Amino acid sequence: AAQERCAVASLRLPCVPVAAAIDGFSIAVDWLAADSADAGKYHLQWREVDAIAWSDSTASSQLKVTCCTKAGLRTHVAYEFRVRAAATAHSVWGPWSAPSEPTKPSLTAAKLPSRPLVKPTAGGRVAVSWAPPQLSGRLVQYELQWKRAGADSWSEDDRATCIEPFHTTDPLQLTSIYVFRVRAELQGYARKTWTECGPFSAPVRPTLQMAPSQGDRQEGGRGRVAAAHQRPGVWSRTKLMGLD
Repeated sequence: AAQERCAVASLRLPCVPVAAAIDGFSIAVDWLAADSADAGKYHLQWREVDAIAWSDSTASSQLKVTCCTKAGLRTHVAYEFRVRAAATAHSVWGPWSAPSEPTKPSLTAAKLPSRPLVKPTAGGRVAVSWAPPQLSGRLVQYELQWKRAGADSWSEDDRATCIEPFHTTDPLQLTSIYVFRVRAELQGYARKTWTECGPFSAPVRPTLQMAPSQGDRQEGGRGRVAAAHQRPGVWSRTKLMGLD
């Protein structure tokens, strides 16, 4: 019994899952792997905010990667997600994560800076890149914002401005897990205006060591590589259709 309790504890996820709207009917969900080296599959559930019961599917209970896109959702309805991990060698499941932040599918995602791609680099820094919003008007600058995963608010101190759609942060705390988002300032006919912030990045943990080169930049979560110039959410990843 004691051994089983230890196994369950080691399957606890290090942070809450992060949800990001992809389009008017889909939300991408990412999480970091459980600390246990035995963790080999994940179980994703979702529900409308304030609902009591959680929904899942056969596919969502057998995920082999730390990311998934849930399709077939209702526009203008907020959803939350939770995840648990299981060891490959046996059927013991770890505890459920806390729910993600409530997230709605978005019909205007293309008009915002895309979901940032994040990559840990040496010295606790994180390289972040994104695609520009599909809007008219001259781009003035971007504002990149970050916070600890699960934190309630965004700090005025944790942000940076840049002209190009990429930025590498100063060293961040190695014991923390971060998410990023971006907004853009555009020059209109009469004045400058800021867009709303785009969707959250996948969670990322800074590291002292340089991440191994894999040819293509990856967003947080295993098993997914971004193709050049793609908008957020267009990934080789599990996509779950429907609500049941």
